Amino acid sequence: DAEKTSSAEISQPQGARLPRRPRNEIYVSGSYLWWKRLRTLVEAKFVNAREELKFGGPNFDIEDYSFVNFAAEYEVNPHLSLFGRIDNLTNEHYAEVFGFPALGRAAYGGAKLRF
Repeated sequence: DAEKTSSAEISQPQGARLPRRPRNEIYVSGSYLWWKRLRTLVEAKFVNAREELKFGGPNFDIEDYSFVNFAAEYEVNPHLSLFGRIDNLTNEHYAEVFGFPALGRAAYGGAKLRF
């Protein structure tokens, strides 16, 4: 899957930017099923810099950022699956909203039982 969002086409005065909106945002993901038992997923997102409003002062930019996530699930048998996921694989330091930094790298895992 792939997706691109752009605010560059929105009618604005020459050179003006929409506050808190990146000019471009790109998302790409892909998954694959190996040997009918192991599914892997990789996803990546890139977001251009955004102009943040500072009331009573000059506006400023929040930097570009990108991150990669990875997930896998293995079907042991029809009733049991093991899964794991790593978010922000590259441990990118970024903030989607100024003053609220995103979490660093995080890993999750577990098992699914079906009856």
